[in-house]
Amino acid sequence: MHHYLIEPARGGSGGSDDHRNSNLIGNSKNTAETDAGHLNCTFVCCWWGEGCSERCPRVRFGNVHVANCLYDGEDYTYCIGYGVYSNIYVEKCAFLSEKAKENALKDYRSGKDFNIKVVDCLGVENKELSQGDRQQFVPTYYYNTFKAELVDNVVRKGRYGAGATLLIEL
Repeated sequence: MHHYLIEPARGGSGGSDDHRNSNLIGNSKNTAETDAGHLNCTFVCCWWGEGCSERCPRVRFGNVHVANCLYDGEDYTYCIGYGVYSNIYVEKCAFLSEKAKENALKDYRSGKDFNIKVVDCLGVENKELSQGDRQQFVPTYYYNTFKAELVDNVVRKGRYGAGATLLIEL
């Protein structure tokens, strides 16, 4: 669960007065040799809420799966950013606020290869964008998702929603 509930500090991190970025996958366009093929991430039942402004997530050089995530804040510059050699599969997420709907995706690809597929989300249309000859990443591991209409309700619930909810039984 990502929230930034306090006022931003003057001269904050990154030299910005309001640096409320959440998740960056990949370093820079200069790290292709070290990053390519090594960055594989899954975000499930994440809640990027109030105060989050961008990078929910922002991807370069990675295969990223975003499933059943909630976007309901009012501060988004963008929600999901796709960059150079990104390969993103977004499914059954809920983009509820007007800012989330308006700024769901941002193109940072700089004319390079990329793939992004948005499937069965609430608040944004299905979409498939690509450039180059790499195949669209689609998760092949076993996982369960639920309908996007249920995301708001499920993700806000304590033990089974967003946040530190890992339960290990021995």
